[in-house]
Amino acid sequence: FDLLKSYGCEVKFQPFEVESWSRKTINVEIGADNNSLAKMKAVTLAHSPVNADITGEIVDAGNGLEVDYQANPDKFKGKIALIYLGVLPGSPAGTKSLHRSEKTAIATKYGATGVIIINTVKNGVLLTGTASVTGKLIPIPAVCIGLEDGLVLKEKLKAQKSKLNPFHLR
Repeated sequence: FDLLKSYGCEVKFQPFEVESWSRKTINVEIGADNNSLAKMKAVTLAHSPVNADITGEIVDAGNGLEVDYQANPDKFKGKIALIYLGVLPGSPAGTKSLHRSEKTAIATKYGATGVIIINTVKNGVLLTGTASVTGKLIPIPAVCIGLEDGLVLKEKLKAQKSKLNPFHLR
C-alpha cells in the first residue's frame, strides 16, 4: 500500500471474502488388522474435509485415471483409493497424467470414501497441494504419502490380493 502510494498511485483498501482452509494434525495408520496398525508419515491435502475419521479397505487405483476405474467401477465404492501422483512405470505409452485434484474427483465419482496419493519424489517427500478442483472443500479426505512408503503399500496390496484393512485417518 505504502509503496504504491509513494509511486503516486491512488490506493485504497477494498473488502473481499475468501474461502480458506487450514492444515491441522493427521494420523494415518495402516495394517492388516487392528492389532497390526502402523503409523505412516502423511500430510492432508488442502480442501479435505475439516474433520474425518475413516476406516476401510484400500484398493489400488493405479494412476487414478478414469480408465483405471472403468474396468471394475464397483470395486471402489466405500473403499480408500490408492493413487499414484504421476504415471506409473509400465503404463501404456502416451498415458497422460491428471492433476491430483482431478484424480481425487474421479475417485469420488466412483464412490471412494478416501484417497491416498503417492508422491513421485524420492526420499519420503510429502506433497502439500490441493485435492480440490473447485477450491471448495471436497467430500472425502485426501492424504499424500511418500514414494517409498507408497510403493511398499502397493506391493503389500498385491501380495494380500487387494486388501489392507483397516486404514485409519484422523
